[in-house]
Amino acid sequence: AISDKDRERILTRWPSLDVHLLGLFHPVPASSLRSRAHSRFSARSGLLFVGGADNPTNIYSLYWLVHDILPQVRKAVPSVILHVAGFGWKVSGFEVHNGVHVLGVVSESQLHGLLNSSLVFVSPVLAGTGVVTRNLRAFASGIPVVTTTLGIHGYRLSQTGQDHRGAQVAMVADTASSFAQSVITLYTSSDL
Repeated sequence: AISDKDRERILTRWPSLDVHLLGLFHPVPASSLRSRAHSRFSARSGLLFVGGADNPTNIYSLYWLVHDILPQVRKAVPSVILHVAGFGWKVSGFEVHNGVHVLGVVSESQLHGLLNSSLVFVSPVLAGTGVVTRNLRAFASGIPVVTTTLGIHGYRLSQTGQDHRGAQVAMVADTASSFAQSVITLYTSSDL
């Protein structure tokens, strides 16, 4: 099982099974770490959201981000740009919002470039089941991540986004104001 909840669900249905927890991992190539090291804080800019408009939970999440979180972030960082990558956003209406740059579908190399040039990866997961794989990709790339409690489901992180060693993997926030404050903190602090 990937999480304690998954383990409990399995054991409820099949109590005699021997179910173990497996942590997720994603191998990080040395070239990715070198690339991240060369991409200094001052050379990075913008927020990055990744997810397709074909998933209703992504639409809901992006709506919350654009309408409730981004205005609060802009009070502290007026020039911040939100880059939106994924299928279907070009016709969604989000591109009409000031400071939202809808990219649409991007190639693997373009995504790699966005992960290495954006300052904060924003993943406001409000609904869904399972592991949010886009967060796994962001964790592996080394970009600072702000997500919700649902966004860390299955990653064996604490509710504050720390791993078993106490390393801060993500900032976790479940309200618009705390999410915005986490984004502002990461966006304006070069030492984090």
